[in-house]
Amino acid sequence: MSAENLGDPFDQAILNAENNSVLQDVMDKMAQGIAVWDADLNLLLYSQKFLEIWDLDEDHVKKNPQLPVLLRIILLKVGVPKDQVDEMVKVRLQSLQEDDADLSSIIQLPDGRWLENMARRATSGRWVMTYTDITARRNAEDKEHAALAELELLNRQKDRFFSIIAHDLRSPFNALMGFSSHLVDKADRLSADQVKEFSGYVHQSAEQVFKLLENLLDWARLQMERVEHNPVSFNVPEIVRRTVDVLGPVAEGKNIRLIDDTSDLQTYADPDMIDTVIRNLVNNAIKFTPENVSITVSATRKETHIEINVADTGIGIDEARISDMFSLAQTSNSTSGTAGEAGTGLGLILCKELVERNNGEIHIASQSGVGTDISIMLPHTPEQAC
Repeated sequence: MSAENLGDPFDQAILNAENNSVLQDVMDKMAQGIAVWDADLNLLLYSQKFLEIWDLDEDHVKKNPQLPVLLRIILLKVGVPKDQVDEMVKVRLQSLQEDDADLSSIIQLPDGRWLENMARRATSGRWVMTYTDITARRNAEDKEHAALAELELLNRQKDRFFSIIAHDLRSPFNALMGFSSHLVDKADRLSADQVKEFSGYVHQSAEQVFKLLENLLDWARLQMERVEHNPVSFNVPEIVRRTVDVLGPVAEGKNIRLIDDTSDLQTYADPDMIDTVIRNLVNNAIKFTPENVSITVSATRKETHIEINVADTGIGIDEARISDMFSLAQTSNSTSGTAGEAGTGLGLILCKELVERNNGEIHIASQSGVGTDISIMLPHTPEQAC
């Protein structure tokens, strides 16, 4: 029963039966807290639920039945700072004096419960106030809002996923088909250098398609929980050296020094996953770094974790874009590298998921035109990985 249902008939019942034990018994059996105040805001009737909700001492209430006194107690119980209580009491009493004084408010208690407070003035000037526990309803609404937000995110991710496929997969295929067709149609009229040049373009396009498909499949397998997670203790430099060996020639092609500055450190994670992460980060650094500079991979032991850094002096990332780098819901397409290298738009997203699968964290520090430092934090031991 809400305050809207406690109108003049209820007021009449109070007038006729303020000492009626039947009325008191009915109020005490209701799930709501109910309090009835006279025109001077003295407490006339109240239910046991009203005392229970606000944890009020009944003897104290009987001795101090004035609304301002009880309101101060209640405001302190809900966590209002002492220096703000008097002003809030003043505002509440002023609101009760307004002509259109049917009031409704939502209150959160310190224990996490939510109450709906409704107040209605009857024709006699009396006030009927109800306090309804709406915690279950509020929690259901919060879950609904969270579900809607998650659905919206999934929809944005889906749109981004198909945008990557449509844009980044189509482009290299167009180049692949165009250059291979040129070779087929004009091979007998092309010089050896021209054949080599067009073959290089075909290989570059095929490699780009392969990288995209590899990232797409890895990401899809992660979403379907089909990637085995096999954490073990392993030596960080071994994984880094593997990446340096594989991508060193790629860096040399742009006259970039790829520096391995790691020391003999152990971490606890899935080595294959971390290998994928470091390879993606170094590949990105090469892609976005101009010629004749260096990229450094380092590792340091912190108090609570191992930190692996991939630092470059490349083109950097605009601050406005950093927060979107790990989100599939971002709307921008991947950025071309300093030598026109194409990207997949999935590399950093994949890295984040793989690192988090290993109870780690990944962070970006970057400045446009200066360079980027990406760090991953991984646990020392199995105990820290839990």
